[in-house]
Amino acid sequence: MLLAVAGPGTSPADAGKRVGMVGAVCPAEASNKQIDADGVKDVCAAREPPSCVAPKRLVTDASGQSDRCLAEGAPTTGAGDKPSCPPALELKVRAGEDSCERVAKPVCPSGFHLSQRAKEDVCEH
Repeated sequence: MLLAVAGPGTSPADAGKRVGMVGAVCPAEASNKQIDADGVKDVCAAREPPSCVAPKRLVTDASGQSDRCLAEGAPTTGAGDKPSCPPALELKVRAGEDSCERVAKPVCPSGFHLSQRAKEDVCEH
């Protein structure tokens, strides 16, 4: 006599089922996901505005594209102090307002790899 024992999830209907795609997540230190921020690649970012030590004020693009900290009443163009950023964030200079940023790649669960595509990137098994 032959006796077959089957546990949960071992029916013929379950045979060959594969885990498909899951969403990538951002690490805590860069928790804001930006879809297709780098062309097709998604990025995770943390951003904050730079700041100046009182009594100086932040002036956008005071030195070309660089924002500067200037004393009250000083001309709004030219040299000044570089603004500061919170720890773990780096100053990114750009036309318009500069920002303090940390950028990271989205991460996948163990056993998955990141697949970059137009719209949201996914983790595939």
